[in-house]
Amino acid sequence: MPSKENYPRSESKKNILILNYEFPPLGGGAGNATYYLLKEFSKPEYKDLGIDLVTSSTAQN
Repeated sequence: MPSKENYPRSESKKNILILNYEFPPLGGGAGNATYYLLKEFSKPEYKDLGIDLVTSSTAQN
């Protein structure tokens, strides 16, 4: 098993990719869950977190 010294933790920006066919939310379910995740990750304590959302929805807010 590789040692931790070979794979140091990176202090650089972390990235999250969210895939959701239903965004903005059309009701409940996955669209709502994604909305609240994005709302939480927009807080200042997550400023070093990059987030991309990929959706097939054509709805515009």
